[in-house]
Amino acid sequence: MAAERTSPLLRLPAEVRNRIWHELLAPPTREIFHLSNGHMEPALLRVNHQLRHECAGIFYANTTLFFSDPQICIRRLTTLPAKHIELIPEMRYDTSETCVKASSWRTAFRELPGLDEDTKLDGLREELAKRGVRLGVGVLRARLVVGCTPSWTSDPLATALDAVKSGFMVGRMMFI
Repeated sequence: MAAERTSPLLRLPAEVRNRIWHELLAPPTREIFHLSNGHMEPALLRVNHQLRHECAGIFYANTTLFFSDPQICIRRLTTLPAKHIELIPEMRYDTSETCVKASSWRTAFRELPGLDEDTKLDGLREELAKRGVRLGVGVLRARLVVGCTPSWTSDPLATALDAVKSGFMVGRMMFI
């Protein structure tokens, strides 16, 4: 009777299911998954316990997590088992600012590009550490614009200083 309720997909041999999960969750180029209040993981991981057990590691090992709200990042990571956190290859923290007044533009460019991003990354790392979450070295990154090219770096201040020494313009992401 229990076998009749089991999905035909879950009756496939584990090796076949793993190939399917890798096709879905580990494409040739790493996917970017946007974390938000209502979107903390792909729907496949919420289907049932067995699918979550089989797929979560594949998803976290092959996905870049993207977020702009550090509280969402904290909420996601504090609910994940350490074994999945260790698999995360990259987390992109969008520290962009929205400038709506002329004074906010002046404030944004008063500091050396990279300093604000560096401070935000350090603050998030500290908050995660207080909650027992440890990310691998270089996993957490912020975006800088070096030359005219956006780049993601785990050490924004050093990246900005190196770029300036090499003669490149450095800026931060700003939106109107």
